[in-house]
Amino acid sequence: MKRMILTLALTFLMFSVAFAVEACSEQCTCLTIADAVILFNTSSINQHFCNGNETICGYDNVIGQENGTVPMFCFEVSATVNAEKADKSPGSHTWWYDSNSTDIYNEMLLIKLNSSSDEDISLTNITIQANGTGNDSVDITKIEYYIDNDADGVRDANESKIGASQPAFTDDDGTTTTALTYNLLAGQTRYILVTYVMSTTAPVGKTYSFAVSNIYGVGKTTNKTVSIENLPMDSAVKTIVAPSCRGTLALTLTPNSVNQSKTITAKMNSLIDCSNYSIVVQPNPCASPIPISTCSCTVNGTSCNCNFNSSATTGNYTFWACIDANKDGDEIDVGENASAILRVSATEPQQHFNQTNQTNQTEENQQPTKKPLPGTKTNVTNTTQNATQTTGNESKTEIKPWITFNDIDVTPFAIIGVAIVLGLGIIFWTIRNMR
Repeated sequence: MKRMILTLALTFLMFSVAFAVEACSEQCTCLTIADAVILFNTSSINQHFCNGNETICGYDNVIGQENGTVPMFCFEVSATVNAEKADKSPGSHTWWYDSNSTDIYNEMLLIKLNSSSDEDISLTNITIQANGTGNDSVDITKIEYYIDNDADGVRDANESKIGASQPAFTDDDGTTTTALTYNLLAGQTRYILVTYVMSTTAPVGKTYSFAVSNIYGVGKTTNKTVSIENLPMDSAVKTIVAPSCRGTLALTLTPNSVNQSKTITAKMNSLIDCSNYSIVVQPNPCASPIPISTCSCTVNGTSCNCNFNSSATTGNYTFWACIDANKDGDEIDVGENASAILRVSATEPQQHFNQTNQTNQTEENQQPTKKPLPGTKTNVTNTTQNATQTTGNESKTEIKPWITFNDIDVTPFAIIGVAIVLGLGIIFWTIRNMR
């Protein structure tokens, strides 16, 4: 009887050990109890409570646990997803707050996910660990996650946000777990873009980065945890620098209406702290893939000028001034470009002056000579001088009116004639009275 009881006990013990090994001998992901609680709060997962044997779950590699002393959770895995840093993931860079820019998003990491699963996967959450010399809980306002449709590492307006955390971190160098809402289809490749929204008061000289420690997903059919491989993954390092060249570029062409092939001065200004930056004036937009330089200059503080000749062909021409103020390799950001129109005509534009400044008038600008009408009242309105008009090699003198009576011009000869008539009348009257 004792031998039978011992045999049964040994059989039961072997069965129990076999069950424990069977429960956790599958491909699995081992977590600390704290991480397991996070999973329990976000999804329904088929979990097994294992005995802590390192040969089963790699227990000795779990942070915060001593080998073989504390039991831990082991989760069945339905499939694997390969994570890698995408080719166009943002590199380390500098940043400063630009009051002229409406874009305060800072792309930090582009994650490429390749699913080898036969079932769709629901991405449930992502955990990142902050690093750097800055205070992550104060200097970073928000973390956002987007599906980057074109995999260019840049957040576009039409791309979907799948998760966000605000505040970004509750502690400096802290850890943040963000819930995700996205279904990764079986066999699909997708790109997750991680962005920081920085505080406008982030101090100069501080650095910010993070590492993705975990991404969790659940099989839509099996409801089992998905293993995300190749983590942790480091982001770019962002360094805050003092504001550099800024302002809103303005362009003025002087003169802006000219004859053909005349010298034009392009004046660029309204910049701040842009000394030694180059500005190019060109006849095509700043975003053109092949810029054509018309003239260029180097900024001295806030402005600079350069000269070029107007076209030999008449018409209206638009010119653009372009500056790469934030040194990101283009001149299309807010405040980095300006345009102005130059009008080119076949003849010199007519200049208009006040009559008191005229010393000579051409025959075309003369008022026609008006003869006095008999019986009109006199009203002196203007006095002019004789003018000489030259046509070809000949020169002729035109007699200009000295006095105008009610808008009727009276020439000097008319005045002399009236004087002669009056003089003769006085003579005849005197001779007649002497008889």
